[in-house]
Amino acid sequence: MSGVVEAENVSQRYGRRLVINELSLTVPEGITVLLGPNGAGKTTLLEMIATLRMPANGSLSVLGLNVIRRADLLQIRRRTGFLPQFFGFPAGFTTLEFLEYCGWLKKVPSGDLATAATRAAELVHLTSVADRPLRSLSGGMRRRVGIAQALVHEPDLVILDEPAVGLDPQQRMQFRATVRDLASQRSFLISTHLVEDVEHLAAQVIVLAEGRVAFHGTPNELTVLGRADAPGDSPLERGYSTVLEKMGAGG
Repeated sequence: MSGVVEAENVSQRYGRRLVINELSLTVPEGITVLLGPNGAGKTTLLEMIATLRMPANGSLSVLGLNVIRRADLLQIRRRTGFLPQFFGFPAGFTTLEFLEYCGWLKKVPSGDLATAATRAAELVHLTSVADRPLRSLSGGMRRRVGIAQALVHEPDLVILDEPAVGLDPQQRMQFRATVRDLASQRSFLISTHLVEDVEHLAAQVIVLAEGRVAFHGTPNELTVLGRADAPGDSPLERGYSTVLEKMGAGG
């Protein structure tokens, strides 16, 4: 099975610590949610897919392109959008100015920048603050700006690391609705600690534990793995806990 991401025996280290351990997976088209405890390697994996880090070992392709090949690397960066877990911004820019700048970085034609920025702001319900400086926005609004910059150039693959951090319940519902609406046009790979995002978003779920794939399948398939006495307030949470226990990983 081919997918938007193909990894085979990929490893990554921080110093002597092995963070990603000979990981192999295929991320299909559509919405895939990445779950795992702190330290499981989720952010490191997303950074490699976004080409911010190169694999130490193994092979990794994104959208059928090899991350190691320089000509492919430039195409990957133009065809993907990425929201890191910790999102920085130039405080003096307004929302639209920042989105236009991000579009320019992603090679959106200069004549289309204003339209692209406006459209991205609309997608995440930021039209009312389009002309406000980023420094004046709340944490939740800034997070939505981060989501918008990942969408501004209409990428084929959107990679979001903990996108719901700082969003209130209504904003999280709006975010999930936006992703569902856009999923017919592009694929999403989303890292989260919120199991409810899996329930309401994911066609596929990948559970990482200690740098390895502990589970890859549908939310229903994860649910049926759950023991009745496993920790969790829902069948899906109990499935997740059961998978981690089998891997010897903590929550």
